[in-house]
Amino acid sequence: KKKQTANIATIKNAGSGSISMSGGTITSSGKGIENTGTGAVSITGGNITSTGIGINNTGAGDVSISDVTLTSGGDAISISGTGNLTVTGGTIRSTSGVGIKNTSSMTTIGTEDGNPNPGSVEIRGATNGLWPKDANSWNFYDGTIEGRTSAIYNDLVPPLDKEEGYDVVHEVRSIGGADYHVAYLGIQNYSVTNNGVTKFFEKLEEAV
Repeated sequence: KKKQTANIATIKNAGSGSISMSGGTITSSGKGIENTGTGAVSITGGNITSTGIGINNTGAGDVSISDVTLTSGGDAISISGTGNLTVTGGTIRSTSGVGIKNTSSMTTIGTEDGNPNPGSVEIRGATNGLWPKDANSWNFYDGTIEGRTSAIYNDLVPPLDKEEGYDVVHEVRSIGGADYHVAYLGIQNYSVTNNGVTKFFEKLEEAV
């Protein structure tokens, strides 16, 4: 178990070395993990709790997450470097910011296998669930994205790539007594186009 009490990253890489986490717990009053170098970040298990950004990547290394329980007071995952982000499993939550914010590179959620699993990845933000660079910089194959303001920032749908035969379905759910906008892959029944953006819904009452 690693605990940090200063307002800095508990684990930081500023060089070519890599960061690997396969279990254990990181508790930080600042950032949980920070990568400013060229090395990759690989997380295959464990728990991260931080008051600031959970995982912050400003470097060139890719970040891959196959399993994690991450709760942060800032943005849960923030990517502003050139390294790409891939999340195939885990629970990622921000209590005051964005679930995943990647303003500079590619974000891939899930694994393309023809069978979308909404329960394999949960991304939840107090504001937006996912904030991608643009509509051409994220792929969506599995998982559920939830946000109080919007599931996906600025309604940037559809993603660059998704499971064939499925659409990004939107709905509103009550979670912990609060309404969240939720996005996941499903078979569309109803669609609404507003200002050139088409959103799909499974239920008629969600579309009107």
